[in-house]
Amino acid sequence: MSDANASNSKITVIAILLSLSWAVGLCTIASAQGPTCTAPPIDRTRSLVVTDAALDKTKFAFSRTIDAILGSLSIPKTAENRENFVKSLLTSFQDDDMVNPVSGLRMSVDLRPLEAGLDPKKLLNPTDPAGLVPVALFNRLDAAPADWSNCGEHRIIYSFKAPIPSAGGPPSRMVLIFEARTDNASPQKSGFEGCRATANFWRNLTDENDSSKRAERLEQFYYTGITGASGPVVQAKNYGGPLGQVRGNIFVNAAGTSPKWQLREWIVVNSGQPTPASFVSVTVKDNPLAQFYLDGNGSGPDAPKDAALETSERVEFQNQFLSTSVTRLLEPDVVRNFLAAGQPGYRPELDPKNAAFDEAKYRLDILNRFGARFENRFNEFQSVSQGDEDNPEAKAGTALKAGIDGKLNQFVIDVAQKPNSAHTLNRAGAVSCGGCHQFTAGKEVGRVKGNPILWPASAGFVHVTEDGGLSPALTDVLLPFRQDRLADAVCIEAAPVAMSPAPNAAISLEGARQSRWQGLVAAARAQKDPSAQKAATREAVQAITVQRQEEIQKPGYFVTNRRPH
Repeated sequence: MSDANASNSKITVIAILLSLSWAVGLCTIASAQGPTCTAPPIDRTRSLVVTDAALDKTKFAFSRTIDAILGSLSIPKTAENRENFVKSLLTSFQDDDMVNPVSGLRMSVDLRPLEAGLDPKKLLNPTDPAGLVPVALFNRLDAAPADWSNCGEHRIIYSFKAPIPSAGGPPSRMVLIFEARTDNASPQKSGFEGCRATANFWRNLTDENDSSKRAERLEQFYYTGITGASGPVVQAKNYGGPLGQVRGNIFVNAAGTSPKWQLREWIVVNSGQPTPASFVSVTVKDNPLAQFYLDGNGSGPDAPKDAALETSERVEFQNQFLSTSVTRLLEPDVVRNFLAAGQPGYRPELDPKNAAFDEAKYRLDILNRFGARFENRFNEFQSVSQGDEDNPEAKAGTALKAGIDGKLNQFVIDVAQKPNSAHTLNRAGAVSCGGCHQFTAGKEVGRVKGNPILWPASAGFVHVTEDGGLSPALTDVLLPFRQDRLADAVCIEAAPVAMSPAPNAAISLEGARQSRWQGLVAAARAQKDPSAQKAATREAVQAITVQRQEEIQKPGYFVTNRRPH
């Protein structure tokens, strides 16, 4: 390539990177400009993550959440329905392969007989050692898309009361995260107004010193709904209808076994198969099949079942990784490198060339802003956080690494901040569930002034322990950033009435698509033959997946490339 062509190529890459942010109003760094008001103080332990007495373990009992989901589907809240609903989640651990609903690729999945053998009665009984109890509530308004078609996620974390000792080694642990994606309450208006009540609810918890009153407010928000919001958080449609999900972080152990720490994902479907309401396994978001990073097809027990389809999907994944994912993963570094004083989003403390530069703040900014938005067609059904089985940096072949280095050579960026292929692949690992929870901890994901930027540590495969302890990743990196984003949200100015946007056409289209898959789910319930019912349910899940994929690809309001964790 001639010098002129190389220069043109670099300029083009810079333009693409900058347009990624500026095309959506600099959403990646708009919040860095500072709010239009001075936000009241925000207490992270009240307004972002709740683990104290305000998390009333009776009000937020696992059985109550299950009942609320059943009730929202007009299913009687009987002990039998409760147990069968939970049993459907456990039964999914008996499958040894699952089919990606977009690509059609049949992927191997580990059998987990100990998880499958758990007793729903015990999980629903908070006095049993294996009973699931609430350990944390999380405000994830920061995960909202740029169009505010939804208000982010609002989570309840359940776990065993304490790790259960095992004669066969490490104790058994199980975490279920109910991640409700709540609707914009005023889609006909579009924009932030339909999420303002949710933002203000969380911020105002800071001002309430009485933990029992905070508990009452939280109970109302989650189970009955607050004025100005789209209804209660805990209802079936918020766990996969089509957005939201339930994720599991699991390690059930026994003598003579050698399980792996894994994360899995489910949505709630009322198809009548195999119970009145079911947890249905879906792909784990931002977790591409690890074999796709190899230079050739994988082998062994983890290899997909269709070699020809695996080849075409692997080639397509790597093409997209080089053309799109690398750009997204490095977008915050490159944009920061080219912003100058006077431009939107410029902050002198985040400019390595400025005398006011604050290296600690720069690290936080980069660690919170990179993402990938991998297509759902590439995602697998389990994310292994133990060892390097799913670690992109360990899996990637020499050809892919060379391709990444070639792509990075097109980025005009100061050598002291310039990333390499290992940084890029470690970022791909960090946005996955297994990487966020363990295998990327302590790995270098970038540089600033020649010094390494390291991915923060978990609390040992989890980010919230059974006693409510938080990981260094949360306390030192993620929560400070989310605190600033909540402050930005409560300072968003209301649009003048005369300038209110027209009804959101995208939301109207979403509604039409919801009607389609709801019809498919209803058709599945009407089927008498179990195999026909299962096939109809699979078609409904495929239709849901289309909407979920579109949500994944939307830029976020606070960060362009949102992450699922």
